[in-house]
Amino acid sequence: MVVIGTNSPVSFAIRPDPDFEKIFDHTAAHGVSLVSEDTIAELFDMMIRAKFRKYFPLDQCIDYVEWYAGISEQVIVTEHVVPAVIRKMTDFFPSLCQEKADCIMAGDHHLFNMGKFIDIPVDRPAEFMRLFIKWTRFP
Repeated sequence: MVVIGTNSPVSFAIRPDPDFEKIFDHTAAHGVSLVSEDTIAELFDMMIRAKFRKYFPLDQCIDYVEWYAGISEQVIVTEHVVPAVIRKMTDFFPSLCQEKADCIMAGDHHLFNMGKFIDIPVDRPAEFMRLFIKWTRFP
């Protein structure tokens, strides 16, 4: 089970990438991505920012967030935790990870710089894709 930082689905929406598409296809087929109510709200809040209007209109943002939530497993977070290394008190990913994640894919420096969170490895998207493609034996 993987927690994917918000920047990755936003980047994919802006610049579709065949490797990310493989990850999302696999996620849709196997339900391996974890989301919470808070992380979905954060994704939506990020996508509706004015700077992204040139990439997609608001109705596409809504459809995309609904699609992403639909291909992911919804987790109810029972305890909110914020490691000292994280400066944003609104970062919901460590709390979500604590529930049942095996790994974290994050491009945000504050998440990536943790290296590990409660023994859950944190990988940059490129490294995660390399490992993911190896694990799933994609050509």
